[in-house]
Amino acid sequence: MRDENNKAIVVQEAYSILNNLKCVIKKTVQTSSGKDVMLCSFKNGVDEKSGKQVKDILFSFGENYIVQELIEQSSQLSIIYDKSVSTFRIMMYRINDSIYHCPPVLRIGQSVWFPQFANGEPLFGQNTASMLQYIANKKR
Repeated sequence: MRDENNKAIVVQEAYSILNNLKCVIKKTVQTSSGKDVMLCSFKNGVDEKSGKQVKDILFSFGENYIVQELIEQSSQLSIIYDKSVSTFRIMMYRINDSIYHCPPVLRIGQSVWFPQFANGEPLFGQNTASMLQYIANKKR
């Protein structure tokens, strides 16, 4: 196990960190779209929803998983879709000693994204309001 600085920690330290924390636990391989993801709210080492202890939940995920502190989504992105955290996906690549990036993509929920980002067109342009309204209506 490793901490936020990628430093190796012992299992008891991990339990101590999670003891009173709201977090997301998810497998790191062969998963997408919410599959093998668990939202936890630990109080005194016990998840409030499932009633399971930290150690039992972590053990159930096997060897390849990540634990992230639960974050609150921006209120502006929540207007579009409030059922998950929307993300800006930015792909970067290196050629020789230089780093480049592709245009970002806004991912909303499981399957909605803005292709105009991928084409380099601005998100907050002429059609933004109608697109956001369309997505908001489609997801509700």
